[in-house]
Amino acid sequence: MHLQRFLLIILISFFSCGETDKTVVAKSQTDTSMQATPVQDSFYGSDVKSDDYDENFDDEESKADTLVIDSRSAVFFQPDSLAIEKKFKELGDDFLVGMDDYLYYMHLSREHLEKKGVPIVDTKGYSYLKFLMADGSSQVVDLRKQEDLWGVYLFDPKTRPHYADILIIEEDYEKYLGQ
Repeated sequence: MHLQRFLLIILISFFSCGETDKTVVAKSQTDTSMQATPVQDSFYGSDVKSDDYDENFDDEESKADTLVIDSRSAVFFQPDSLAIEKKFKELGDDFLVGMDDYLYYMHLSREHLEKKGVPIVDTKGYSYLKFLMADGSSQVVDLRKQEDLWGVYLFDPKTRPHYADILIIEEDYEKYLGQ
């Protein structure tokens, strides 16, 4: 049991470390006008919704917990230690196998997108993502309600954010950002 926890901490630490010189810091904003709309999830074929975000957005804690993204980028999200612990309690050792797979495909996705010159945004410490489109509309994602603990959104302000399938990141990149 101690070995598993040690392995879990090592993997989380490894995944959390990255090249910070290529990380994009999204600008913050206090604009509260937004529309919560679903984001198409290409892997599961369902919508990732953030309907209840509007009711909480007016409080200062939600604003401080929101990462605003307004430029072309790949937005990588990952769980915090509480979410990992909760999922580990639910799934036991199976979680470690799944986590290993996620971390491997997240690494490959990051590597591919960096080679393509896509700026990387890390969401560590944030619960909400607010994507600002060029037409003035916005899209909010509540990361706490995501089915997956790890994932990537591809974003171009000309269109809505796209929840990328990390198993076929090359195809998703070409379809969404490869123009």
